[in-house]
Amino acid sequence: MVRWCCAVLCAAVCFQGAPALAEEAPSSVAAYWALVSGSPVAAQTSERAEFKLLEQVMNGVYSDGSLADTAHAQALASAMPLLAQLPQDEITAFANAYQMDEQAVRHAYYQALANALKAEIHLNPASEERYRNIQILLDLFLSDEDGDDDDAERETIRGLITPQQVKTISEDYGLPSGFVTHIVMDDDWDDDDWDDDDDWRDDDRYDDWDDDWDDDDDDDRDDDRDDDDDDDWDDDRDDDWDDDRDDDDDDDDDDD
Repeated sequence: MVRWCCAVLCAAVCFQGAPALAEEAPSSVAAYWALVSGSPVAAQTSERAEFKLLEQVMNGVYSDGSLADTAHAQALASAMPLLAQLPQDEITAFANAYQMDEQAVRHAYYQALANALKAEIHLNPASEERYRNIQILLDLFLSDEDGDDDDAERETIRGLITPQQVKTISEDYGLPSGFVTHIVMDDDWDDDDWDDDDDWRDDDRYDDWDDDWDDDDDDDRDDDRDDDDDDDWDDDRDDDWDDDRDDDDDDDDDDD
């Protein structure tokens, strides 16, 4: 934990003077963050290193992905391992603490990690072929180039890549698998709209990627079981009524 805190503080020093998110890219999320970041919650959580890192993310410390300034690019690249190693459940905890939408926080985190990864690939090209191939693949989706050839290559890879391959790439390069999925599958991952990050899942081509598919099946099976139980209960209830009717008929016969 001490090493983590030191690393976060070092990152903050490297990026001193960086413009705030609200100044650089005004948005509803930035405006809301500007309000809540000065709340009592901030004081209560200020000692959590993971929260400090996410506060830097929300403050736009890593929002400038420009690589023209070598010093800035080096600072970004040095922050990449720190961002990549952030426990993903801390994003949920951070969003809950500040009463923010988790997807909005995750979107900002993914953008920060993407900028840091782009700088890391630019400054530190891998010598080993396997890792260099991973860098080339990731850089294609991190690139700002929107030429027809680049778009065609991205679409081809999206149509071929599998969840297991993404998992392998993530593990090999030390990245969160959700992040790799995000930059590869979401064509507009680098915009400010966080509420459409999962829209690509609506495409029938990516049914295998639907994390909710198994859960939906389980829910359906539960509903079926519930329906079956209801039918059984109805049948038992009918049996009781049948018995009561039979008894009434017998009593009527005795009276006659």
